[in-house]
Amino acid sequence: MVNAYLLGLASVATFSIEGVEAHWTPERKGYKVCAEKGIKLYEARTDGHMYLNSNGKTKAILEVKPVVRAELPRVMMQEVAQLAAWIHAEKDVIQDENLAEQWFRRLLWSMNRHELYIIIAEYIGDYVDYLTNPRRKAEGESFMTMNQFGPWDIRSSSQVAEFAAILLAVTLPFSKNLPLI
Repeated sequence: MVNAYLLGLASVATFSIEGVEAHWTPERKGYKVCAEKGIKLYEARTDGHMYLNSNGKTKAILEVKPVVRAELPRVMMQEVAQLAAWIHAEKDVIQDENLAEQWFRRLLWSMNRHELYIIIAEYIGDYVDYLTNPRRKAEGESFMTMNQFGPWDIRSSSQVAEFAAILLAVTLPFSKNLPLI
């Protein structure tokens, strides 16, 4: 199981910390993107995810590949497809009619061979509408921005410790059902 390292690291970094209510699982969660009449367009599967005990809601997804990231741009395309499918399946709550004013973020933890990455996807309410409303009247172009941080090398104990600290720092607010800042 290729994802065992990343899931193990995430679990060890967060398991014994008081107040952490989020848990990591190797469940290959699938997100379907369907057309209006329920016709499946595609399905994206994760290599694991972090969910909240209180409501089972996914707060982060994992993607693991046995190759170096720079050698395979298709990995990034797959990650974009996974995030779009996740947004489509588990829609953000839009509070305002002005879709361009509401910002959302989703988190993807990625491991490519010996390198760890954090990807924060940012998008506005109009992007959610773009993904979920085929009859929408577009007011402009909607995009998702993928912000990539890393790599952290798993062969360096100091880099792994830094990555684990970031992982814990993100998991604690999620445990309180707070949004990704």
